[in-house]
Amino acid sequence: MGEYRFEHRIKTESEAIRRLIEAGLERLASKPSKLNTSDVERHW
Repeated sequence: MGEYRFEHRIKTESEAIRRLIEAGLERLASKPSKLNTSDVERHW
């Protein structure tokens, strides 16, 4: 986490986590998925 924060010049760990989660969700949304949306929602 520290390396990611340093490379992206992010001040707090919580902001780095938020950005990583956001990037992961965007990536999931842009990929064609074999899962149904209900399958993804069930894991949250």
